Amino acid sequence: MKRLLAPVLLFLGSSHAMATVILAEDFESPLPPAGWTRTQEVPSVGWEFGTDLGSAFFPIPAHTRYAASNDDANDDNTTNKNNASADRLITPVLNLSSFGGNAIRLTFAYVQSGDYGSVGTVEVSLNGGAFAQIAQVPSTAQWSTQSVSLDAYAGQSNVRVAFRHNDGGGWADGFAIDDVQIRTVPALDAAMEGVGGPAYIATGFNPVFARISNQGGDLINSLGYAYSVDGGPLQSATVSPPGGITPGTEVELELLGYDFATGGDHIIQLMVTSVNGGADQNSANDEAQGVVRVLSQVPQKRVVLEQHTGSWCGWCPDGTVVFEQAQGLGSGVIGVSIHNGDAMTTAEGDQVANAFTSAYPTGTVDRTPAEGTTEVIMSRGSWLASVSQRLQAVVPASVQLLNVSYDAGVRQLTATTQAAFYGSDGGDLRLNLWVVEDGVTGAGSGYDQVNYLDSEAGHPFFGAGNPIVGFVHDGVVRAMLGGAWGTAGVIPMSVADGGTYATTYQYTLGPDQVPERIRLVGVLSRYGAGIDQREIINATQQRLLIDVFANGFE
Repeated sequence: MKRLLAPVLLFLGSSHAMATVILAEDFESPLPPAGWTRTQEVPSVGWEFGTDLGSAFFPIPAHTRYAASNDDANDDNTTNKNNASADRLITPVLNLSSFGGNAIRLTFAYVQSGDYGSVGTVEVSLNGGAFAQIAQVPSTAQWSTQSVSLDAYAGQSNVRVAFRHNDGGGWADGFAIDDVQIRTVPALDAAMEGVGGPAYIATGFNPVFARISNQGGDLINSLGYAYSVDGGPLQSATVSPPGGITPGTEVELELLGYDFATGGDHIIQLMVTSVNGGADQNSANDEAQGVVRVLSQVPQKRVVLEQHTGSWCGWCPDGTVVFEQAQGLGSGVIGVSIHNGDAMTTAEGDQVANAFTSAYPTGTVDRTPAEGTTEVIMSRGSWLASVSQRLQAVVPASVQLLNVSYDAGVRQLTATTQAAFYGSDGGDLRLNLWVVEDGVTGAGSGYDQVNYLDSEAGHPFFGAGNPIVGFVHDGVVRAMLGGAWGTAGVIPMSVADGGTYATTYQYTLGPDQVPERIRLVGVLSRYGAGIDQREIINATQQRLLIDVFANGFE
């Protein structure tokens, strides 16, 4: 969300906490902003300003008006060269001579995915001299906030800060920024950001988690806190975060636990009571409120691994190896293969692939980021760990398939996907039914699997041929009956414990689809504008012809 930024004085609770906004720019004014300059190599378009500056390989989520250097949009990797190795967007000259001894922070919102070689950095120039790098931004495909210390330049009178995009001299992606602010900060300022921890917990004794950020200039070594649950007695203690909380960072801290005896939504009121054994110098951000959602019962979690693959992809046989290993982690793992550019491609699969990936083999695990990252799409090296982590997730609903039937005469299947909730939830929640076929084979390039591992001794597909003729493709998604993102409108925007919702689907098998090899996957998912807002909450699966298998799904 864009903030309205203006140079103002902020009184933060004591004479020591007077803070000054030195520079604020949200790029909503005429372009380029007054006093800002742009420099770049030739040929390069350099930094641009607008509301829609993304491209196929550097998508930029909406953020009102912002600044971006997009190499992908201006370099076609063939005839049109765009040398964005030194695209700089430079602030006006800053006079910091009156701030000697102050802690000074640069903060800004940014997107810099780093998927194709781009690097985003912050540089500083003194007295008109050369720029020197002081920070490199971490990669993120979504708008994130970065904080950089400018303490070393307090007392200087001729300071310029540059945001540099470096494409490495070749085709790459880009770097976008917004909401730039430079301000002084108090020495001790811990901000209570809100409740942390898992989205859902079971009844009983559970730790309480809080998200704390260091908005001051000094390292936070100890933090006093208090909290109450549903307006009850205060729980209070002091915690010493391992390594401390460095300025400009946010951490999640485990607090004293609490016995949540009943399910439902419980209101947690959190507050900072001391920092480093003394008073917090900015009391304005010491309190926050949040909700802990406690489930009446915890449903079994099943994890969906979507492998993005294609018969033309030479490294995809290795993806198949990891795909099978992941499904061996337990009966709660549901593996499906979304094909691209071959005889097994579907319109819904293409829509999912276009949203998540442009590389193969890659995959998603419940369409959620791997732990510690912001990326939903992941390479095969991350699948096993991510599946294992996701199997431990506590989710608010179970999924069942009901009234499954098959009319062999017309080759039509019917099934109902049902979700049952054990706690509150909300937003655009959707049901779906996927038709998946195992053991798919065929003739020609649409089925024969290109295999770059044919000469790699020790690999499971060593010596299998290139291509592998008659390759057996498992988990092939034949149809997503609720579309790529599920059926909207079945589940209300707000649900409570005990809510049950269902919808029925029908599908006629194609002439080359074998009913004995068909399995049905029921899915409950979220839908949001960003690709990181399309989590698969839970799922289930079963064979279409259950009687073919003595023990149900195999």
